[in-house]
Amino acid sequence: MEIYKLAIESNTISENNKNSLDPNFWETYETRIMHLHGRGEQSKQLILNLKDTASRLFKEDSSKTSTACCWWKENTIFFCPKLVNLEKMDEEQRQCFYLMYDFSINQIEHINIYINLEEMTLSYLMYLTFRKSKKSTILDGVRLWSCIPYKIKKIDIIKPKHSIAWNLLFPQIKKWLSPKLLERMIVR
Repeated sequence: MEIYKLAIESNTISENNKNSLDPNFWETYETRIMHLHGRGEQSKQLILNLKDTASRLFKEDSSKTSTACCWWKENTIFFCPKLVNLEKMDEEQRQCFYLMYDFSINQIEHINIYINLEEMTLSYLMYLTFRKSKKSTILDGVRLWSCIPYKIKKIDIIKPKHSIAWNLLFPQIKKWLSPKLLERMIVR
């Protein structure tokens, strides 16, 4: 679990992150982040972190395809990690980026997040983390969520049916989350 903790606590310090995204995207993103967090260090760091992630996800390929693991419905982002295509992790993250940061679809300010972990098992999580993911994949996955330019009203989490993994890991993960985020979290 240390790899997730490091991803949560990791910040980019370099401003030299090249990516193939339209400059208008960054202008809109920066405006939204500063509207949410002000013009201070937190906003600057979120922008740097997302640019760092974009420099890996959009280094060469910026094509849009589709993903089954992440989608919008009204003002809610739905995410089901069990539906991630493990053979195309970079492409999956790129498509999640497009969905989560598509300002043309979503002009809303406040969102809900729905994360379905119902089918997750400890063995699948370990396989995903240690066999199919690189350190940068985990970092970028964490950043897709932590840099999101919306106010979060509620996070609805459907816990795994087989809750051994949940009972072992979630108390540890909660220590890394802000009290504000924990306040908005509902676990079913």
